[in-house]
Amino acid sequence: MEKEYFDLAINAIRNKTEVEPRYISIKKVLELNQMSNYESVCISRILELPEYEHIVLDFIGCDAWVDDIGIEMARPILRGYVDKEVIDKYHNWLVAENALRKNINDIISTIRSNNRKGLKKLYNEAIGLDLDNDILTLIVEEQKTRNIFNNFLCYVRKQLSEIDFNIKYRKQIKLLDLFFDKEKEKSSCA
Repeated sequence: MEKEYFDLAINAIRNKTEVEPRYISIKKVLELNQMSNYESVCISRILELPEYEHIVLDFIGCDAWVDDIGIEMARPILRGYVDKEVIDKYHNWLVAENALRKNINDIISTIRSNNRKGLKKLYNEAIGLDLDNDILTLIVEEQKTRNIFNNFLCYVRKQLSEIDFNIKYRKQIKLLDLFFDKEKEKSSCA
């Protein structure tokens, strides 16, 4: 397993999450194809598409991020700004990348589905089959995460990351709150 994917798997096991799918920035795609003058128009058109699971809005960076399904949905819009071959290249890369990430999630899910005894048995079978050391390391890491101290650490880490986000972007969040409060007032007055 390559180091990048191994690190993703280790972090997913330690944080008791899944490996997230890969997204690409529409803004970067347009910049790399010398179409940055049209990025706001293109992004606003893409954000009008109905599927929000595969198209993510970045409020702070004024950007849209798409995964492999999202870029396929945005293909008709992107064709007005970028060549078909470029879109195909990004789509194929995203499909391959997200297939790898799905396989990593499947491996993690298989490891997590075992209890402590099952993990020991799985570890012994992996040694007997002479599997890659990375798989053995993932099994050992899963065994380490199954203690109460690690559960507490994951909880604290999650709480601190939310606090960090709120502190780092407090001005932008405050502006969004003010905007939505004004919108509520307008709709209630109407």
